[in-house]
Amino acid sequence: MARADALTESPPSLVDAATIDIHSGPGVQRFVLAPDKDYVFRIGPESNGFVVTTEIKIIGGRNISIVGGHIKRADNTPTNDAADTGERRTRADSSLNILGQSGVVYVEGLLIDNNGQFGVDGLDLGGGDVGGQLKSGDFILKNIHIRGVHGTSNAQNGKPVQHADGLQTWGPVRSLKIDGMTIYSSCQGINIQPQFSIGLAEVKHLNLRYPIPDVASGGANCFAFWLGDGRHNMFGFPARYEFEDVYVQARKAWNAPWQNTSIAPDSGMPHGVKLVPGYKDRAYWTTLVRDDQIVSGYISEGIPPGGDFCPPERIADDAGKVVYVPQFDHAGANPQGFTGKTRKNHQGAEGQPERGRGRQRNWRRGEINGLDDCEGHRHQACR
Repeated sequence: MARADALTESPPSLVDAATIDIHSGPGVQRFVLAPDKDYVFRIGPESNGFVVTTEIKIIGGRNISIVGGHIKRADNTPTNDAADTGERRTRADSSLNILGQSGVVYVEGLLIDNNGQFGVDGLDLGGGDVGGQLKSGDFILKNIHIRGVHGTSNAQNGKPVQHADGLQTWGPVRSLKIDGMTIYSSCQGINIQPQFSIGLAEVKHLNLRYPIPDVASGGANCFAFWLGDGRHNMFGFPARYEFEDVYVQARKAWNAPWQNTSIAPDSGMPHGVKLVPGYKDRAYWTTLVRDDQIVSGYISEGIPPGGDFCPPERIADDAGKVVYVPQFDHAGANPQGFTGKTRKNHQGAEGQPERGRGRQRNWRRGEINGLDDCEGHRHQACR
């Protein structure tokens, strides 16, 4: 089994962090946090780290820590081939959405199972909404497995388009560091195009795979690795990328070279990918290099020699119980054994957490403009 090297990025230092528990339950679990506070999120502390829910949305805050957890998407969204469906949801959707932090977001040892729900992203992150209310922080993602991602970029069987990414940036980020991640997606695996500025995307020990069987119909299933289509409006912001040990499984159902079916910009797009001279299984971008956009490293075709970098059994057993052993000893690293004051997430009538009490009353109710209606952003990769 492949395994990422010892993790080097340590968790952020948390100051007087509030601890918040996430439980199974219907509806969106939405947390709007104070911008100058630190938080530890515990996933399912009373259920061995396993929760079944709709969307978990974490907005704002300073430093955030999430270590150990198994999130399974509830079976509540229409499928593309069901005879009695066809509607398109009117808002963006994901299993875990983390937006607008001013400090460091640290996520380690997480299994996200989208459960085949149509048009649902696995993990969305970023900040800096158009109203200037949210910050653009740093994201450290380690030993994460995302699976069950299902969507299309073309209408199928008379049903509408509903795009889905395993991981997508929704807004600017100061830095994005990935070390040890595996994504299974029938649509798009990872979308980190500079539609928003990216100070640095340091990606290592990442592999992207398609479910078995790999079913493709025209362009319905998208590219696994998306850096945009090379057009100015898709690649118009400063961005730096560094790739190390990044693998993409080629689509077998498409009769085209692997680098043109799994990676974008492909060779038919502006600034398209090319094979590394002397290698048939390595591809890189030679023209996506200018003063404010630098891409270093290459993408390899296939599966890592030892298997997935982060297989699901590293995070949870067959019963769903979290068995992950954290790489660092810090608050929140043991969701079942951590002691201290916590605030339960009781759901209100609209799926909103209730206000906290005492010193943990650090919530702001209400919506933040520009977050819930993101259709114009999420689907540009499909056009």
